[in-house]
Amino acid sequence: MRSKKEGYKRHIRRRSRRRKLIRLSVSLFAYVVKIILTALVVLFLMKASAAPEKEAAGQQAQASEAAVSYKAARQQATPQKGNDQAAGPSFVPLDVPMTEEDQKEIFDICNDYKIAYTLVMAMIEHESDFDASARSKTGDSGLMQINDCNSARLAEMGFKDLFDTRENVEAGVYMLRELFDKYGEVEAVLMCYNMGEAGAAELWDAGIFSSAYSSEIMAREAEFSSYIDNFITSN
Repeated sequence: MRSKKEGYKRHIRRRSRRRKLIRLSVSLFAYVVKIILTALVVLFLMKASAAPEKEAAGQQAQASEAAVSYKAARQQATPQKGNDQAAGPSFVPLDVPMTEEDQKEIFDICNDYKIAYTLVMAMIEHESDFDASARSKTGDSGLMQINDCNSARLAEMGFKDLFDTRENVEAGVYMLRELFDKYGEVEAVLMCYNMGEAGAAELWDAGIFSSAYSSEIMAREAEFSSYIDNFITSN
């Protein structure tokens, strides 16, 4: 009888040790899994934080390549007419569906950035038909139809509401100023604004230095300039 009791006790002790070992193994396994998961999360966050920097660097390199491509191609072509200019000292409201107050505000913005007022108004007419709430299926917003790909960078500079007349136009004119500083010629700037610097560079490499978009904007800009000249002459 006594040996049975001792045997039973030994059995209980062995079972208790097995349970402890199982619990220890489970705890150890859970700890290892936790470490692995933590490492994976940290790695993911590191990659996620590095992605915008890589993307920005890639875009900057792409833009630089486009500038080099344009300059190299233009050296082999006839110099193109048309450079940027200030809006001018005299404000004349255009006969378009926009209030004189908003036009004057745009005129002042153009003067601040030394961009032709008539050029910007021609772009606004083409891009949004003077609808400040315009939103395209391709992610373009406001009067100058600024694409979402530029919104984050512009927001950091204070242009956060792209459906606000002043913020949208100033953001667009700021981008034009950057392009003029890089390329210097109106049609090159318009091509970049419309299709991106990489897209424009592909055409430049093929010896094409204008597009339907740039030609249309420049023709409308000439009409606006003529309207202003005639108004000033007759008054």
